Amino acid sequence: MHNMKKTILVAITLTLTALCATASTYYGFKIGGVAVNSDNYTNVKGSTITANITGEPYKVSYDPTTKVVTLNNVKIERTGNDNRCIYNESCDGLTVYFSTNNSRLSSTTCAPIRIEANTTFSCEALVRVNVYGSDGDANCLYASNGATVTFDHATCFMYLTGNSNAAITSSSTTNEKIVFHHSRVYARSANGSALSRFSSVTSDGSALLLRTGSETANAVSSVKAFSIPTYATMTVGYNDSISNFTTYTYTGTATFSTSKQTFIGSNNQALPGKDIIISQRIPVNETNFPDAILRAWVTDNYGTTLETWDIFQRRTINVQSSGNETLKNVEDWTGMNYFMCFRRLWVEGGRTKTLRLAANKEFYHLRCYDNQLGIVWSGLTSSLNMVPSGNEGVIEGFNVTVSEHNPLPTRTQLGYIKSKGFDFIVKNSDQTYSLNALEDYTPIDMAHFPDDALRGYLYGRLYGYDAAIYASENATIYDLDIKNSNIADLTGIEYLTNIQRLYCYQNNISSLNISQNTKLTLIYCYWNNIKSEAWEQFVTTAPTMTNRLEVYCYFPSGNYENNDEPTYAQVAQAKAKNIYFYKHNGSKWEEMSDVPPAIKGDVNGDGKVNVSDVTTLINMILGVIEKNEQRADINGDGKINVSDVTALINLILGVQ
Repeated sequence: MHNMKKTILVAITLTLTALCATASTYYGFKIGGVAVNSDNYTNVKGSTITANITGEPYKVSYDPTTKVVTLNNVKIERTGNDNRCIYNESCDGLTVYFSTNNSRLSSTTCAPIRIEANTTFSCEALVRVNVYGSDGDANCLYASNGATVTFDHATCFMYLTGNSNAAITSSSTTNEKIVFHHSRVYARSANGSALSRFSSVTSDGSALLLRTGSETANAVSSVKAFSIPTYATMTVGYNDSISNFTTYTYTGTATFSTSKQTFIGSNNQALPGKDIIISQRIPVNETNFPDAILRAWVTDNYGTTLETWDIFQRRTINVQSSGNETLKNVEDWTGMNYFMCFRRLWVEGGRTKTLRLAANKEFYHLRCYDNQLGIVWSGLTSSLNMVPSGNEGVIEGFNVTVSEHNPLPTRTQLGYIKSKGFDFIVKNSDQTYSLNALEDYTPIDMAHFPDDALRGYLYGRLYGYDAAIYASENATIYDLDIKNSNIADLTGIEYLTNIQRLYCYQNNISSLNISQNTKLTLIYCYWNNIKSEAWEQFVTTAPTMTNRLEVYCYFPSGNYENNDEPTYAQVAQAKAKNIYFYKHNGSKWEEMSDVPPAIKGDVNGDGKVNVSDVTTLINMILGVIEKNEQRADINGDGKINVSDVTALINLILGVQ
């Protein structure tokens, strides 16, 4: 008996352990009837989840950290009561993201989308939602439990063919809300309202086409509050380009009536059997589009007023394309913020100076090589949004093969670019390189190295292929061999703090600043154009060198431009900083002296020959002061005596 009890206890323990080990976490929502949980969230599969575009890959995946479920090229078709395509029971803050390829949701009996917790829909591609049934629950989207439904940068067509009351509706008893933010939504009900029973509807920067096929129903009904920005307009009877329905006879402005909870036409009557279009209208003027060239292009393509429907159609601008050539000369792209679905700008070879993309949440590709005025990275980087899921964010921003180009972004700016999911590409001849922000770097651009030839030399080195000298690379650059390279300006070498040897002879250099190059031991700089004033600046700004620095500065030649020789005072000042000048005497290099040669008769060394020198010479002969044989032997006989006094007096008097 004891053994039996023990066996039973072991079996129970093992069973409970197995159950605990296999228990999964339900995340609070279903896709295609499949409960999304900790076991299947990376790839949610079900019999009704298929490819919308046959032959193309499709997938449903969920990120529990961000609460984003992504549907790519997904078609979900369901039949039967309560068989929904997307059902959010309790995942508060869920985002349903439709990426890349179009997706389709359809049901024959009930609402394909049912929302009972706050949910956001965001779309990279078009989403179609269809309902074919006539059940009272057969709406395209049904919200309850006080949920707020948000469409954020979404493009959706919702089409209801049955007899249900609305394409988009709610329980009407628990204050459900719906928000359209920078979205394009077309909702049509064949026999009922397009939008109904929400406590509030808010539209911000969106285009809404709300249509009913019934002559007795209202396109919008039983909505307690409808909020739109002042720049939006509402019209009815509009035949939108996205549909093939016939034009209605009534056109005019519609206003929302709080008391009647619907839209009222100019005849003070509700608008049955008509379209409600809520559209943002942007005047094409100097305030909204300050650049005259961009303003003219927008006017030519869209007229003097931008409609939201037009705004959503513009995805790409390529200044190389036919009809867009004038856009090369646009300096300020302010105004493109109104094109909320704007994704790609290819402005290679342009004049772009200002570009901000805060409102362009779908933007992911900028090609701006060779812009003559240079991109102002600080304004652009601070306005970037995260790259939309499913896209590769790219900024093709720097081309080393042209003399006029953008500056390279700083490490801080690049870090921000990377944090938003963008890669920054540097083009060098036929190769491209990705700039990284993992360590500090010195940009090889005009701001740091203004001389074209010097930049060209650096671009050709392994460490300069990507136009950035990283700290780890800089630490190993000991030699800079730029002789005979047509260089006129060495500005930038101050960033190369580890160079020990500089070979820059036979160029057109007019100044030399080594204030930050304390490790230099050798400079060959003859056959340049360094004049006395530049040498003065050199010795004044030079640091005291760690090791002896030898500067080979003068080589006489009739074939090349030559430097001035440093003065004795400059040589002396340099020596005090452990810097030694050398010049070539025709056969060999020799160190330059800081002591000028003596003037015959200048016994006291004041640079003049006069009676003071006679007095000094006599004192030397008498032993009053120490003799200086080099200066006191006037007649050159190797002795210092009265004969030298006579020779000095004759020299002063001009007697041979």
